[in-house]
Amino acid sequence: MTESESRAVDNLTSRACDMAMKAAAAYIRDSGAAGEMKSDFAIDLLCQILHRDLPPVIQAALADAREAVECNMGQVAAVTFAASMQLAGTAAVNKCLSMLV
Repeated sequence: MTESESRAVDNLTSRACDMAMKAAAAYIRDSGAAGEMKSDFAIDLLCQILHRDLPPVIQAALADAREAVECNMGQVAAVTFAASMQLAGTAAVNKCLSMLV
């Protein structure tokens, strides 16, 4: 992998994490779960869940996106990838909340 390709992968991974974290924050706010997620412990737990669960989701989303691009459906690839990251963020919040109860 060239240095340019490596930077592109790092950038995409960073953006994927941002998407998942923003989705998690929005879900916490919109679902009324902010009260349960106020402690440092809850936030640390959420970060650990995202750190553990996100890499395989990113890999699967990249595979789906690659297939869409190969079919000349680049816009579908972008939307599908973003949706996968948003779902991963909300799923992480749900796992976190279930562990806090």
